[in-house]
Amino acid sequence: MSAKTIEINGVKMGKKGVRYAGKYTPVWYSHGPLVDGRVCVTVRSKCILKDLPAALGNVQNNTDIVTDYFEKDFVRFFEGSAEYSALLPLCN
Repeated sequence: MSAKTIEINGVKMGKKGVRYAGKYTPVWYSHGPLVDGRVCVTVRSKCILKDLPAALGNVQNNTDIVTDYFEKDFVRFFEGSAEYSALLPLCN
């Protein structure tokens, strides 16, 4: 594994995307505080049609097709976790 690739629960996390079970999903990484003050790294899919792997943990998607609101999958890793520390270099 290269310095720019991190593995979390079998998911290979690279600078531009994640790979799991032969499927690739392009992603964005962001780092900062939420409204409630907790600091986290957020991993968000770049495409509505490409899901993040469930192996990442608490993957969220607040899409509401009744009101015609679509959102991309995202997962958050909070400050203090091993995943947070590992993903920080990918946020730059």
